[in-house]
Amino acid sequence: MRGFLHRQRRLLLLLALLVTWLSLFSAWSRWITAKPLDVSIALAPAGMIDRKIQIVVPEHYTLAFRFDRTSEPLKHLQIAVGGVASTSAGTPIPIRWSLARVSDGRIVASGEADTRGMHGWSTTFVERDVGGIRVPSGRYRFKAQVLQDIPGLAHVDTRLVMQLSPKAYCTWQLYLVWWGSIANVLLIGPLAILVLLVLLWRAARAYHSARTAS
Repeated sequence: MRGFLHRQRRLLLLLALLVTWLSLFSAWSRWITAKPLDVSIALAPAGMIDRKIQIVVPEHYTLAFRFDRTSEPLKHLQIAVGGVASTSAGTPIPIRWSLARVSDGRIVASGEADTRGMHGWSTTFVERDVGGIRVPSGRYRFKAQVLQDIPGLAHVDTRLVMQLSPKAYCTWQLYLVWWGSIANVLLIGPLAILVLLVLLWRAARAYHSARTAS
């Protein structure tokens, strides 16, 4: 066994490097692309948020309401939330928010909006845009206040999320995440599988030769 491992040391080293890269890149990508904010907010009675958050990369972020749609059909939720673009405005939700640096309390971004409509959806939620943010990396204090009770959406689980804006990347970190992910799927991952299969085939052949010799 020791002799086999010694003979295959180059392939074993290559496999170890490939697996290490895939693991570290995956963990780093999740850290880079994680939502700085994803918290529940009450709409009736009108709720507020006061949280410290970490901005990892100075990218474009979208602030949005996220409404859970697993408890009722999308058509029913659209009556309250609204449709896409101008098809239906739905129930307006006025909100005021601000982002201040933890170090000195200086407000670096803020906004007030009477949000309407629906701007995105998936199988589990629908979203409504609140605003856009781009600030330097660092620690911040995020505050938000819904400005009036919204009884029509009181029964819907609602979250306020801050997430990277799709198709608006401008930093090398996000470009590396994008191109690195493609390289992992098309090259690094298949190469790691190929190396593993070669090692297994050689191990099986060595085992068969040893059994024949004995």
